[in-house]
Amino acid sequence: MSPLRRVLGLLVALVGTALLLIGCDNTLDPISNDGVFTIHGALNASVDRQFIRVRDLNSPLTADATRDLDATVRVENLRTGAVTPLRDSVKKFGNVYVHNFWADLNVEPDTEYRIVAERPDGATSTATMRTPAVIEVERTRTDGNCLDFYQVRFLGVRELNLIRTRIGFQFEGRVFWVPRPTGFGGGTVSVSFQPEEVLAEEIGSQDNPSTRLRYEPRCLVLTDDTLRVAYKHLGPAWSGRIPGDLDFDPTASNDVDNGLGFFGGYREDTVAVRVDTSGVIQLGPGG
Repeated sequence: MSPLRRVLGLLVALVGTALLLIGCDNTLDPISNDGVFTIHGALNASVDRQFIRVRDLNSPLTADATRDLDATVRVENLRTGAVTPLRDSVKKFGNVYVHNFWADLNVEPDTEYRIVAERPDGATSTATMRTPAVIEVERTRTDGNCLDFYQVRFLGVRELNLIRTRIGFQFEGRVFWVPRPTGFGGGTVSVSFQPEEVLAEEIGSQDNPSTRLRYEPRCLVLTDDTLRVAYKHLGPAWSGRIPGDLDFDPTASNDVDNGLGFFGGYREDTVAVRVDTSGVIQLGPGG
């Protein structure tokens, strides 16, 4: 698995897997007596339903101790003052229970949000983050052939780690996604790709080397002529972090006040380009 694919998977794992449990020994001891809760999650401004994982820092990692969590969790929009309570959903992971708090919430771009996990005695763990703004996306070309180079620029983004991209195409009735690394130039982050190179990740060569003056590209066998550039725009909470370094040590995290964990925000979107799927590419005279 490529490093970028692993990163994209880990972004989902912030809310969908037990990063906290993986990072700790499953013993009878609590993680810490210095805080109240661990909070792990990220608000996605491109979907309606949000999930945040919460755990009691002072409870041992056993089935009996983790089955119930005496906490209320809410998300606050610090621009509007709106408060959204989250509902608990409980799932068993190995021999412990995990609590994913959720709500249907319209997450706004370029907005500060605070999450608050509170015990009945009033003790709280909190974390604050800002969602990324909507950015302008510029395509240097919208169509071409399989050997042309395409570039998509994410204007105003100046940190490579804040944009994650992958290229999607349809082949034999399936949609394939190939991760692509971003680059930096002209003062902004961009992704560049050649369709033939991207398709080579999943499709074998279509070229007959005996035909020296023409090239049979892999684009000939695509189901349609649309390539999709999907991107994930991460918020400032990820700024300065090493790409792929999201499996952090929960005992050392300092992103949560009076607790441990991570709270972030991001947006997802897609832009499309077209590629010629109609014929061979002339390489010599007569092209």
